[in-house]
Amino acid sequence: MRDTLIWALAARWRVVLLSVILAVSHLTAPLASALLVLCALAQSPRVAILSAGIAGGLLALLAIIIGEPVWSAPATLIGWALAIGMATLVRRSGSLNLALQLGSLVALLSIVVWNMLLRDPGSVFESLVMGLLQPLISQGKLQADPAVVRQIAELMPGIMVVSILATLVISLSIGRYWHGLLTGQQKFATEFREYRLGRIAGLIATAGLLAGFLLDGPGAANLVVVAGAVFFVQGLAVAHALVKKSGLGFMPLMVLYAAMVFAAQLAIPLVLAAGLVDNWLDLRGKLISRK
Repeated sequence: MRDTLIWALAARWRVVLLSVILAVSHLTAPLASALLVLCALAQSPRVAILSAGIAGGLLALLAIIIGEPVWSAPATLIGWALAIGMATLVRRSGSLNLALQLGSLVALLSIVVWNMLLRDPGSVFESLVMGLLQPLISQGKLQADPAVVRQIAELMPGIMVVSILATLVISLSIGRYWHGLLTGQQKFATEFREYRLGRIAGLIATAGLLAGFLLDGPGAANLVVVAGAVFFVQGLAVAHALVKKSGLGFMPLMVLYAAMVFAAQLAIPLVLAAGLVDNWLDLRGKLISRK
């Protein structure tokens, strides 16, 4: 893997080409961002930005040729710029924790601004949701229930913010891990196990959860979605730290991630709650000190 990363970074055209290829599929798109994060960490943010700009232009040209919406290329470029910005912060501060905290804080403030600007997000995003669901509806795999469509549309601001945050966290994590492979100084695992949301972002997220449970309406629901997501990331850090301390290997984590897929309604709230409690009561420290 290390040799592959060295080969990719040896020439800018390789970074550009790989970024375009990886960005074409939604499954591999985070790897494109991770490659640019690695470029920013291992070489320089300037090189990463130039590579992203060229790759974004090629994506726009490709979209025109195959008849896809051209707006997807600028959207991808914005995502890359955010990922490179977080990588730049890691490069200058040496702190993954700080970058993740800032990303979470921006996500929380973004949903607050969205709630202030969009009093009725359902009317704004209803047509978008219908467009996304249309292939399933036309194939007979889904029935278009207006109430369900409306509910999804009302949650779209929160879903979009969480999707962007998740992509940034995944891209930054993979890029940081790859950087460790290059330098021979693997810090990512330790950094992630020590991650904490902090008091400022934690206070905003806690207030968002409380407001979401006490108030009604789509704005409150979107606050819960985003606030829950930022605590969920810390909950994963808690789980990884406890498993590392227990010395049981990867099996407990495999069970946890499987539960988040097959028993999401139970597992995800538990991970979220662990992050919330840990942020304010140091759940991680108390449990580890008992072992």
